[in-house]
Amino acid sequence: MAVEAVSGLLESYLEHGDKFDIPDMPAHPDWHKIEPEPELAFVLWLRSMRKSRNMTLADAADKMGVKYQVYQKLENPKRANPTLKTLKKLEQIFDVELISV
Repeated sequence: MAVEAVSGLLESYLEHGDKFDIPDMPAHPDWHKIEPEPELAFVLWLRSMRKSRNMTLADAADKMGVKYQVYQKLENPKRANPTLKTLKKLEQIFDVELISV
């Protein structure tokens, strides 16, 4: 139930435009890592990658060669459903490997 609680909280922050940072916490033997649901984890990863490169939504859309609204959907946990082609484009603009065969 912790996954659903964490995911719900983070999704609420995203929907309401609240600013939040997920801090890097040191490992502790009594703590358990709770990862959000995969769709939300993807959105959080994508936003952090874009922001770490000081890119706006429009900048990212331009680099991917898509319309602003298309990219905007990728950063919405309820609408994000990237194709393999889209993931390959994200690999190129963020210089990371997401898919390997």
